[in-house]
Formats: sequence, C-alpha cells, structure tokens
Amino acid sequence: MKKHKIAFLIPRLGITDRGAEIFVFELSKHLSIDFEITILTRRPKVESKIVNDLLKMGITIKKVSCVAESNWLTRRLYSTKLGKFLEVFHISPNEIEMLTFSLMSFPYLIKSDYDILFPVNGIWGAVLCRIVRVVKGTPFVYTSVGGIEPLIAKQKPNIYFAINPRIKRWLKSHFPKIRVEFVSTGVDLNKFRPQGKKAQINLPRPVFLTVSALVSEKRVDLTIKAVGKLKQGSLLVVGDGPLKSELTRLALKILGKDRFHILSVGHYRMPEFYRTADVFTHSAPWEVGWGLVHLEALASGLPVVANREENLEFLISDQRFLCDVENTEEYSLCLDRTSKEKRGMYWRNKVKNYSWEKVAKKYKDLLLEVLSST
Repeated sequence: MKKHKIAFLIPRLGITDRGAEIFVFELSKHLSIDFEITILTRRPKVESKIVNDLLKMGITIKKVSCVAESNWLTRRLYSTKLGKFLEVFHISPNEIEMLTFSLMSFPYLIKSDYDILFPVNGIWGAVLCRIVRVVKGTPFVYTSVGGIEPLIAKQKPNIYFAINPRIKRWLKSHFPKIRVEFVSTGVDLNKFRPQGKKAQINLPRPVFLTVSALVSEKRVDLTIKAVGKLKQGSLLVVGDGPLKSELTRLALKILGKDRFHILSVGHYRMPEFYRTADVFTHSAPWEVGWGLVHLEALASGLPVVANREENLEFLISDQRFLCDVENTEEYSLCLDRTSKEKRGMYWRNKVKNYSWEKVAKKYKDLLLEVLSST
C-alpha cells in the first residue's frame, strides 16, 4: 500500500541540536515506518550526523537556501535602534531566517504532491502552509514547541498539537473553533537511561547541570546566582548562544573558575552529561511547561529542580522540587535540598509514558484522522 507523504519544515536541522530539531529528528524517524517523510531544511556548512542518520533511514532531505540568522547584515540591522521595532513584526535575525526559508520553500511545495504539511519554523512556516492549503487544499498541522503561540492558532492548522495540558486549555479557551490535541514531546528511553558511559568532568560535587540555549529568555543567570549562594557544589552549563561570553563572565565572578564550566555538546553525547551530574535544573521562568531537556534528565534518573508552574507540577508531581526561580534564596535552598536526593527509578518513572514509541503512535493516529477527513 502506498504511504501518505508528509513534509516537515525545519530550517536548522543538523545546524543546531535544540528542542525543535530533536523533536523533528525523533518524530520523523518513528513516523517513517508508516509515512513517506521529506524534511525541508537549510543548507548547512558542514555535514551533520543527525541528517546522515535520517538519510540512512530512507528519509528524504530537501535543502533550501535562505538568509541565515548569522548573516552579518541582518545582525547589524537588528543591533540598531530599529531592532526592537522589527522584533514586534517578527523580523529579528532568527525570524528573517524563518521568513526567507518559507519564501524559498513555497515554489517547491506548490509543485509537490504532499498529503500533509508539518511546519516547525514558527509563524512564517504556519502562514506559508496556510497559503498552500488555500491554493492546493493540502492540510497542515502544528506543534507548540515554542509554548503558547496565538498568531499560529490564527492560521487555523487542521490540528494544533499542544505539548502540555495548560497550552491545550488556553487554546481551547481563546480559539474554540480549532482542533487542539494534547500530545507531549517524547524522549528516547533507550538512549537516556541511568546506566552507561559518563562524561569526565573536573568539578566539585554536587554538580548542578543546566542544558539551555544561551539566550535572554532562558535566564541562565538565575541558575548561576542560585548556585553561587551554596557553600559547596558547582555548575555545569551545556549550551551555546549569543549570551555565552556574558554568562561566562558572570559565572566566573560569582562562582570562580573551579566551580563552573560551560561547553557545547552534540545531542549524541548528552546522555553522558546527564549521567555525570547530581541535579538537573532549568530556570526559564517565562516558559510554559516542560521541554525536551526535562524529559531527558528524568529519563536519565536525575533529580530535577524546576520553576513552580502548573505543567511542571503535573510532570514532577512533588512540590519539594519546585520553586520560584526568580527568588534566588528560594531557588538556592531548593537546589541544596534536591542535591541530597538519590538518582534512579523514582525520577525515570515520571516519564515512562513519554517514550517516543508511545508519542509517535498518537501522532500517527491523529495524522491519519486528518488525512481521512480531507
């Protein structure tokens, strides 16, 4: 029987290993059993193991040229007084990449015969897919990897997948006419597990690990200040981004070079770092719900300290490990208390229902529903 064709749009696959890129990697890998998958992505400067692995599985990778986020002209323009004005209209360097990627993908999608489109490049991808739907009748779906995104809901995807209960409830309240389904992101329980190789790090125990893009909305500075309040222990930051130099200076000032380390690690090596840490924490006070990093840490049997937020309460299910991360004293006390907890199955069991096998099965069933109704 001929497989239905799905096209994912994800510009930075193989360029960065963040939540959205790993989401597409894992979901497309599992859906490829039942669907014919194509992934539209930006042309990378170097080869990517993630992309090569997908190619080996028979997934088609379509390279699209666009203006990269790192383009000197867009960054220069954004650094001027126009920057904040442009951001309001979704024309930041990152959004310019998403916009130009969408524009360059348009002719290809119009000429192609995909059965369903799955943009993972924000508002511009959703707008593009809505136009293609008007022209060709091709349905599109969207997943809220970026939290609550009302502008995307206004594009009326055939299904809006909410990755946590709060997002679903908010969307149903504000956009009652669109179909919203709660399907969490998943985690590879075979890759992320307590047993296995550990990364070698020369830091005093307990080691507090945070995995994050080094951008302003993640508020890694809150974690640095909270760990700095402790009399012992150290902070390991895994991530990259425009604030790397600024956060390094802050950490060296507060913690010193012997209690702090920052590095970039590819997704394939991440299990080693979760296994070597004593506590995982992720501040990001403005974010709604859990991310891939929370699931990976828990699957690795690592105690987790998170912001007190209703979706994270749903996931962690224990108030002792939740706090107001913007309150440095409270955050620090919570880290100290959690560092005395044992690793193991207590934590791993919290994500046993979020394996990629179970999550992909939900996506498969819902995607087939969309296809049967169009």
